[in-house]
Amino acid sequence: MSQNDDTTPAELSQKVGVVLSELRMLSMGTQLLLGALLRSLFMDHFHELAAPDRWLALSTVYLLTVALGLLFTPSALHQLVHRGNACPRFLLFAGRLLAAALLPLGAGLAGLLAVAGNRSCGAPTGYVAGGLALFLSQSCWLGWTWLQRGTIAPGGLMEEATPLPQKIRQVLTECRTVLPGVQALLGFSFTICFQQAFVEQPSPVQPVLFTALCCQCLCVLFLLLPAAYHRVALQGQDRPELERLASGCLLGAMALLALSLSLDLYVATERVTQSLNAAAWTATVSLTLLLAAWFGFGFFAARRSGGART
Repeated sequence: MSQNDDTTPAELSQKVGVVLSELRMLSMGTQLLLGALLRSLFMDHFHELAAPDRWLALSTVYLLTVALGLLFTPSALHQLVHRGNACPRFLLFAGRLLAAALLPLGAGLAGLLAVAGNRSCGAPTGYVAGGLALFLSQSCWLGWTWLQRGTIAPGGLMEEATPLPQKIRQVLTECRTVLPGVQALLGFSFTICFQQAFVEQPSPVQPVLFTALCCQCLCVLFLLLPAAYHRVALQGQDRPELERLASGCLLGAMALLALSLSLDLYVATERVTQSLNAAAWTATVSLTLLLAAWFGFGFFAARRSGGART
């Protein structure tokens, strides 16, 4: 089945808004799972789990982090490469990243269910439930949907200038996509400070978590600034400086989020492995990969296309 996709600029902008909403939906679910799992690592009875279950919980944290990294990448590329404009290339790339994120997200959901099942009903039950969840999620999200997939002509790949009001709505949607992730990590970092297990951690862990908490507070400040500027300074009017401010705040918040997420992974890894070296390596690798995905590739693509901001 072939379907022509000769869309007008207005329809293209609407499609960009839809894919951003879909990315936001998936990222919110991923962030909730990640925040809940990170908090569970410092619960009083966590170390009563069998060693394989503790490692499974940590692996699930890594999988959800990968999913989150994939889901946030389109927002950075939309601002760095396309300057907030609608482009079929962006739709294609965002759709592929969304599909790729479903793999670690489904595996993370299965791992979380397996750990909870083993704790509640015993090891075989948890692993069976996790395996079933993995099979069902991938069968529904990727298997069934792939079978329903038609052949759609990509149409032109030219970037279309997006009207300012739509660009503002889209960049604010991207800010709302990142904000729940910051909130989930902020809740983890704050509540863990009052857990007995955290107080007993080695001395480097406490300042690392406090640094992550500071980064997350700065993220919230950046992500809320466009709304305050729009209502207080511009009195609700749509102006180009609002779009530029929101784009800059989004990218700045994502840089801080990459750092804070890596620091939280440091804390989580040390909790499970009891190794500061393993925690440091995990934080370094995760920070490098997140910055490369969110900014490195975007800057490289922007330079190649001549679309980098000055």
